[in-house]
Amino acid sequence: MLAFHGTGGDRELVDKIFDEGLVPQSHAWAHDTTGIATHVFACTTPIGTRGGDPIQFAQRRAYRDGRAWLFVLDVPPGLVRGAVPNGELEQYWHVRSFASTAFGPTAYNTRALLTAKRERRCAARELLEYRVVSTAEDLCEGPPDADTLVQFEQAYIRVSSRKDKQRVAASYGLHIPASFADDPHYPWCMGCMHNLFEVQIVAPSVPTVDPFHRGAWTRLDIVTFGAHLDALDRWLAAHGDAAFTSFTTFEALQKRYPPPRDQVPRTMWPDFVTADLDARMRQPDTQLLLDHVSPDHIVGAIDIGTRSRLSDLVRPRDGEVLIDKLTYLARQLAERRESTGRPVVLAD
Repeated sequence: MLAFHGTGGDRELVDKIFDEGLVPQSHAWAHDTTGIATHVFACTTPIGTRGGDPIQFAQRRAYRDGRAWLFVLDVPPGLVRGAVPNGELEQYWHVRSFASTAFGPTAYNTRALLTAKRERRCAARELLEYRVVSTAEDLCEGPPDADTLVQFEQAYIRVSSRKDKQRVAASYGLHIPASFADDPHYPWCMGCMHNLFEVQIVAPSVPTVDPFHRGAWTRLDIVTFGAHLDALDRWLAAHGDAAFTSFTTFEALQKRYPPPRDQVPRTMWPDFVTADLDARMRQPDTQLLLDHVSPDHIVGAIDIGTRSRLSDLVRPRDGEVLIDKLTYLARQLAERRESTGRPVVLAD
């Protein structure tokens, strides 16, 4: 099974990986979901969706004069420790953010809101609103609108260049202070958006519920927050509400009262990365969590260009599609690897 790993560096790095293989690295979320401390990450397709794209990883690491490289791996099933579609992995960050907001010291808030939801027999979303807490001076042309600000922050973080960020801000009628827009870090960090504004989630019709924070690195919108509350309610109901007044952490709830798999999103399962591995590892656009990838399992490397420009080797021409061209080149590598017995480099 072919898989793809992106990284950046000079030709010496390529030779080093050919000699030593890919060494597992530590990532907290992967340890939390697999119980294994370190992993090598690869994608089942040469281009992945946001958050799991090998091309994007390669270009990010192509510093200064370094090149971006797409390594093609021949992965035996025994090397796979976990698998998660990239889109599902994005959803998992929302679950983590929800857990940090709805549990712990503020769990009383969650219990009170779920009680009100049940008494009124409504969806959690119907009880929730946004509230603007603060905005930077002159950010808005008039009174700040919470929905506009929440939609803006996602669009602003998603684009990569300062010019595009200015365009996004203008499209929402917002004036970003120079101290923020020109900072080398702020415009690319969701956790720093509080320097522009702060919006909380509130339940105005439930006086005992204090405002909910929307998270730091992954911000929650009302629809997502409400959907997770509804899923939590179904989870508790499936266990006869035994934990309704006692849960304090998300992890403790998972351990004591396993989530009903037909009632909650898969991303709430404690084993969502490791369950059904045989089928999951073969899905497209899926992130594989691997053990050490030895040189025997490295097919080769494709030079995909610089930090901001694709190489002539991979740049699509005359109606070509990038993912198809990369797949074709990967097959070429596999054929040459089989005939030569050594990893192969494809470069301009």
